[in-house]
Amino acid sequence: MSLPIDLGVFLYAAWIFILPYHLFKTRGLRGFFGILAFLGVLLSAWISGVVVAIVLWY
Repeated sequence: MSLPIDLGVFLYAAWIFILPYHLFKTRGLRGFFGILAFLGVLLSAWISGVVVAIVLWY
């Protein structure tokens, strides 16, 4: 396996795919709870950003 030239940049760009894969491979079906929590945090951050943008726009 050949590693990318800059592993830091690769991990920064790929963490959104690596983290759910890692949770599923290490915890099995229990990893889905971690994946759902992860998606919940992403969704709540997006909703918060939309609410702030709407409040500041109007």
